[in-house]
Amino acid sequence: MVAAALTLFLAGACAARPGPALPASEKGRGDMIAAAQRILVHRCLHARDAAGPPPRQEVLFGTGPTELAITLNTGYTVRAHTDGCLAAAHRYLYGDQERWFRAEVTVNNLRPEAQARLREDADYRAALARRAACDDHDTSCVRAAGLERLRARLEPARLAEVRAAHRGDITTHDRLRDRAVRRAAGLLADRPTTKPERQRTLMTITRLLTSATAALLVLTGSLAAATPAGAADCPSGHFCAWEHADYQGQRANWSGDDGWWESNIAADDSSWANHGIEGPGIPAHVQVFDEAGQGGAMTLCLTPGQEVNYNGAANDRGDSHRWAHGC
Repeated sequence: MVAAALTLFLAGACAARPGPALPASEKGRGDMIAAAQRILVHRCLHARDAAGPPPRQEVLFGTGPTELAITLNTGYTVRAHTDGCLAAAHRYLYGDQERWFRAEVTVNNLRPEAQARLREDADYRAALARRAACDDHDTSCVRAAGLERLRARLEPARLAEVRAAHRGDITTHDRLRDRAVRRAAGLLADRPTTKPERQRTLMTITRLLTSATAALLVLTGSLAAATPAGAADCPSGHFCAWEHADYQGQRANWSGDDGWWESNIAADDSSWANHGIEGPGIPAHVQVFDEAGQGGAMTLCLTPGQEVNYNGAANDRGDSHRWAHGC
């Protein structure tokens, strides 16, 4: 009921004007969707008296057990809520939140699936074993292992195979994204046109997201104690990793990139959550890699609000990560 009411509220507050101009570039389309999402989230948080600052993350991301889940071919399960303001914004923009969630998660993880298929190749497995025997600082050994050269040669063909296998998901993703661009353009065209109103709107949105988005540009990491099973207690604007499944044990959280995880979480990660917030020009996807310096294979890629309580393929492999505009 709450989710339905939020969707109706957003739809009523954001009626689109016909025929708004659409951006031609993919970056422009992404920025337009992100700008509309910020406005929708802002209105929703104010409607629920949760704008802060800082915004109440249980209202922003949702509470209780996650309602949406998809298990990918790489073996890990990605989860998301349907009862938060971010979910309500997705329903307004994409129409069907569950279809968008499944399509977006699948498309964002095509490359990790292709990289997982590389392990079917005997030469690749041998190069992987040679690389594992090298010290990270021994550049001669790493180079002689030949892993990066072999990966660069094999990966394009594997990625083409994966894209062909997920052609339907890619089509759904592109169709729903086109819908979101049109809805976002209509929303932005329907914003107040008087200068004082526009200034107040921009100031309010800026105050709402300052604590979450500005932190994305800072390179920091911290550790926290365990959280209750099934509850991903991760600060807004942060990416979090736990040493055990179900968000248990020591937690590391970052608001920026980290090219070399600390020893108490490196290669000891078993659950993850991305509580970053999207905005125009701000990277909010998180890519996790199995080598320092964002090297090696990508083990995970999470969009904002997505959580993974366990993934056998990525378990105890993370060594670095970065914030990105996509996967």
